[in-house]
Amino acid sequence: GLDGDALQLPNNAFLEVYVRDLWLQNHDGWNMGRVHYLFGNYLACSIFDVPIFPHGPNDKMISSIKSHMDLACSRCKSGDKTLFHALRDCPKAQDVLIASSFGKRLLVNQYEFCIDWIEDFMHILDKKAFKRLPMLWNIWNSRNNAIFRGKDEEASVIWERAHKLNDDFRIHNLSS
Repeated sequence: GLDGDALQLPNNAFLEVYVRDLWLQNHDGWNMGRVHYLFGNYLACSIFDVPIFPHGPNDKMISSIKSHMDLACSRCKSGDKTLFHALRDCPKAQDVLIASSFGKRLLVNQYEFCIDWIEDFMHILDKKAFKRLPMLWNIWNSRNNAIFRGKDEEASVIWERAHKLNDDFRIHNLSS
């Protein structure tokens, strides 16, 4: 399984923080040597194959998409719009987790990072955790439906959809 150090790198492991840091100083292309060093030949070739359009969308255009939206959670209006809030801290997510019959165990401890909570989620639930991943996906999907389609669902509906998805996967695995 994952341990707390599995995803941590020393602060000086990478000088690059943004993709733009892998470009040459004159912005004329990739720093090919550095990309090869960091990602190896196969991934470097894949990176180089990504088309870069000189007149494509810039940061200003991208940031203007849904720029009118508030930084607070669209569902509860109180938390930050983060993955962690959407999956665990939002009252709607908590209702779904509690409806799953063992969700209260996932709400007790405090975490700084979402990955730490997911790691504990995997340890607490062990094999059941894999059956509950569709539940997290359904929480996230219902959040997106509420934001982008104006369709807010009850926690029991979200839980039932996740439960049915688990059954469908189980039936598929037994039949294949």
